[in-house]
Amino acid sequence: MIYSRWIHGTKDFDTVRALRTAVFVDELGIPKEAVFDGFDPAAMHVVLFDDGEPLGTGRLYHDGEAFCIGRICVLINRRGQGFGDMIARVLLDRALNMHAPRIRLNTPPEYAGFYKKFGFSVLEGACEEAGRPAARMEVPAQDAVFPSTCGHGGGGGR
Repeated sequence: MIYSRWIHGTKDFDTVRALRTAVFVDELGIPKEAVFDGFDPAAMHVVLFDDGEPLGTGRLYHDGEAFCIGRICVLINRRGQGFGDMIARVLLDRALNMHAPRIRLNTPPEYAGFYKKFGFSVLEGACEEAGRPAARMEVPAQDAVFPSTCGHGGGGGR
């Protein structure tokens, strides 16, 4: 059974740390100090489980200007099954339920299309995320969508 659990801040952070380390540090070679930052203590982290085994995570935090989604990762042996999409939807839903006027994220440019389906647009100017080039993206709350995955290609809306 697939389910999610919220972890607030860095209390009970071991599962989040293990998932991020496996994907970002061990697999992608990103330095640990770039993967864990000052936003973690104030962030809400979601962990996705399958029958008690963690398979992915992501976080939501407020950077002083906007709610931000980030650090979405899924273990390599669980990719291609829609779990990254599920994590993104849970984070976006939480941000909207917290009345976020807009939601931002930074993503490797090759993943921008993944977020465009939720209504995100690429902002001017590139940036870095975890020491790598990234596209800055944003969606105003009223433009956020949860696209259908039923094979009909329908819109969905919030």
